[in-house]
Formats: sequence, C-alpha cells, structure tokens
Amino acid sequence: MGDRALNMHGRTNVPHMKQLYFKATLATSSNATLAAAPLNDGITSIVHVSTGLFRITLAESYVAHVHTDVSLNKSAADGGSTTLDAFPGPVANFGTSTAATIDIFLLDEDGAVGDPPAANASNFLSGCITVCDTAAV
Repeated sequence: MGDRALNMHGRTNVPHMKQLYFKATLATSSNATLAAAPLNDGITSIVHVSTGLFRITLAESYVAHVHTDVSLNKSAADGGSTTLDAFPGPVANFGTSTAATIDIFLLDEDGAVGDPPAANASNFLSGCITVCDTAAV
C-alpha cells in the first residue's frame, strides 16, 4: 500500500515518523562495532551493558518510540551451540532533550540472558527502530 512507502533515507510519507536502520558486529562481553554508513545513521553507539544486554543510543532526541525490530545473526562456526535470539527491551529518554536509548536482550530458549560467542564478523545485530519526532501524530 503506497501510503506507507519508504524512501532510501528511512523516512516514511507518514508525517513525523522516521526509521533508523542499524547493524553492528558483536563479540563476547564487549561493545558492538557499528557498520559503515549508510547503516547506523542516527545511531551513536551500541554498548554492552551486562551479560545479554546491549544498549543502543540514538544521536538525537525523539518524542516517541513506535517500534523496534531486531535480529541476531550467529556465525556458522558456532555450530548451533549458542541458541540466543535478540529481543527489544525497555526504552528511555523519549520525550526529553536527552538522547534516547533502546535496550536489546539476548535470550536463550529458556529466557536466560547470554552473550554472543567469540568475536566473528558473522555475529551481528541488525534491525530497524521507528521513532516519532513530534507530538502531533
């Protein structure tokens, strides 16, 4: 349906909505490495906060968080020994002048948090964050 089409800069023709695409490689217990532009425009950092928890910091403040899609790609070298999946968690600082953050959890099939396997270019988080930049929506 044409009324929600995206252009290549992550903007929709729905007023005041913006989509921020991200991709970052992961390593056990360390901060993520952001991929080169045009991915990660609008993303300041993806930081390893604690076991199984990464925090995405946006470059700007936004009025509201609409939705986050996230996926975890794991290296074939892992051999399936790590059964983690990525899930969006709490958001903070939306509607303030502070840069907004979105937490991402890595959980196994039992709901326990876990870190990705050793550093490998095939271990990465990717996804899209949809935000609103005005209260008039």
